[in-house]
Amino acid sequence: MMLLNMAENEFLFQKPDRPVAMSDTTYIALSLAALGERLADEDRSIVRHLDGRAENVAEHSLDLTLIAPVIAERLYPWLDVNLVARLASVHDAVEGYVSDTPTYNISDEGLKAKEELETKGLAQFYIDFADNPGLVSTVKDYEAQFCPRPVLLGF
Repeated sequence: MMLLNMAENEFLFQKPDRPVAMSDTTYIALSLAALGERLADEDRSIVRHLDGRAENVAEHSLDLTLIAPVIAERLYPWLDVNLVARLASVHDAVEGYVSDTPTYNISDEGLKAKEELETKGLAQFYIDFADNPGLVSTVKDYEAQFCPRPVLLGF
């Protein structure tokens, strides 16, 4: 297994330059679409479609965004399924920056290197999207596996 070897401040995803006349809303949409396109270029480590084609991270994230709230609704009806979907939609955002690292047979050293690389990628994500605190907060919540906002309905 090989982890991505990147120089300091060099990531696979680079937030696009902002055209001068573009509104804030249009620019964030453009930036997130660019991240989504980068995730579509990132093949998952071992997952294959029935036809043998590698699944990409964007497909995987969309699949989870569609599936997770439906399963939550069926099995855990007290959960906020919209929050479940939002967490699923961002769970692999960092892979746009640092690639997908297979973990099915990873050594302790490889796991430590993966965590260090993802920490750097997340830091850049937080910088790139700092003007979108809801998005940054959602990613931080997912990464910490903690949600300070009530996930349960009615609370």
